[in-house]
Amino acid sequence: MAILTNGGGPGIIAADACANHGLVLPQFSQETAEQLKSASSRDIRINNPLDLTASASEGEFGEALHVLARDQGNDAVMVISIPPVRIDPRKIRKVIQRVIPSFREQGKPLIACFVGQPEAGSEPGAADVPIFTFPEEAVSALAHAMEYGNWLKKPEGKIIKFPSIERDKARKLVERAMARSCQKPFWLSTMQACELLDCYGIRMIDTAFCSTAEEAVRQAAQIGFPVAVKLASDTIAHKTEVGGIALGLETKKDVKQAFEDIRGKLYRDKRGQQMEGVVVQRMVTSGVETIAGISEDPTFGPLIMFGVGGIYAELLRDFAVRLHPLTDVQARELLNSVRMSALLTGWRGTPACDTGALEEMLLRLSSLVEDMKEITEVDLNPVMAMPEGEGYWVVDAKIRLK
Repeated sequence: MAILTNGGGPGIIAADACANHGLVLPQFSQETAEQLKSASSRDIRINNPLDLTASASEGEFGEALHVLARDQGNDAVMVISIPPVRIDPRKIRKVIQRVIPSFREQGKPLIACFVGQPEAGSEPGAADVPIFTFPEEAVSALAHAMEYGNWLKKPEGKIIKFPSIERDKARKLVERAMARSCQKPFWLSTMQACELLDCYGIRMIDTAFCSTAEEAVRQAAQIGFPVAVKLASDTIAHKTEVGGIALGLETKKDVKQAFEDIRGKLYRDKRGQQMEGVVVQRMVTSGVETIAGISEDPTFGPLIMFGVGGIYAELLRDFAVRLHPLTDVQARELLNSVRMSALLTGWRGTPACDTGALEEMLLRLSSLVEDMKEITEVDLNPVMAMPEGEGYWVVDAKIRLK
């Protein structure tokens, strides 16, 4: 970016705005500096921003703009004009109109800022160059145009079709759940959610529903210790807040005690009828806690979300979203968009996570919501991102239908 001004103050404001938006102000090459010096009839310092001073004539403005239009050291030029005392500001505006062809030949943007001259934008020919009242506005507009241009250059990516998806089985599961539920919308049970995710190849940790303590003990022994025991309830979303989770259980006695403790806490809180049982899961003792999901936006439709998970997900709120349907390029961007993405690529000696498997999970989620229009919300938290080559494990899943 090159800035030409007849006032030092607005030039500094524009330079600061460029720094805030990531626009670079390079120093002029020796050849360009000599041409700019010869364009002025006075001894001025050649810097970027270039301050022609308040006494600059319209001719000096024109010569300097022609030099900057040809200069290969910049990609865009911004000219700032404050109303000088001795020169009619309309002459400066006419000069800018005359140099527009030079910029068009070079394919280079020219933007203008007429400080304190609101009438400039309504003059004949003003539409040929973007005109702003304040330097910050002009820089912001160019920065947005640059970001949009960079976005257009990105590869579009492609929507992946997974051949192994069991769509018919998933469709029957959803239809049965819709027929049985007397409430709309409603949450699938944990086991229904597990089965639906399995139809789409989304890896859920070994999970078993148990309605009694004895059944929980048997399932724990079958899954293999250590295990986690969690409350199963259609009406209680946050199990941690009601003491509904017991982790790292090593023996049958621990499992039975966990079942009784969860039931006892709920009955003491007069919520015992909300307990349907528990789910027993194999413990995952390593990995990075992430969160993935889907939410329905009234304007944009389904949004695919990914971020930092676990019990601090709502506190940290470090997540990003993309529109459905998700492409392979967008899935990769989604992982890299969270502030703590370094945790996935290896932070201070920790092993890098299997980001390829996480990307595939997000693409399969997009396929799920594409096929099952009844889904309004999916909450997978936590999803344990394992070291490279080991995939991931969904530890807890909630799916809402309408």
